[in-house]
Amino acid sequence: MFTMTEDFRRELNKMYSELSSKMTQIAVALTHRIFQIDAGWYSDHEHELPDGTWQIDSFPVPVITVKGFSEIHIEPGKVSVTARLKRDDALALDMGIFGDIPVEVFGVEHCYETYYRPGGSVDDMRKSIRASDEREIGFAFSFPFVKPAEEYYDFCKLLRRKGFYY
Repeated sequence: MFTMTEDFRRELNKMYSELSSKMTQIAVALTHRIFQIDAGWYSDHEHELPDGTWQIDSFPVPVITVKGFSEIHIEPGKVSVTARLKRDDALALDMGIFGDIPVEVFGVEHCYETYYRPGGSVDDMRKSIRASDEREIGFAFSFPFVKPAEEYYDFCKLLRRKGFYY
């Protein structure tokens, strides 16, 4: 049985206070503009382990749904923006528009099929997408936790202009 110490409680409160504050900042930056959002706390999200297997996390993290365009997952240390493109649009996408933003590209129906990771080959990504039976391709963009909330508005506008949806 787990016993909560006061030190652990303080650390947990500090972490969740930072997560909650970041969610509020991003939500305000998006809501007072052109996007509609929903926000909540969700558990049972997954992360990939170094050996390539996946682990389900039971602890909740804030998630902002930018209706129609993307989801923003706020975790300790990073923020991820996920969105989708139709297969043909993903194949034609100029990946250079994202600059140095780390992105992973994966199947939507077969979400464990990863087509691209930072440092990978865009040509190999396109070959893998062509070889798949996916109709939609998922994109997960990673940002440092300290990225200003206002910049998510501009990024979501970019996604919308390029045909991304969620």
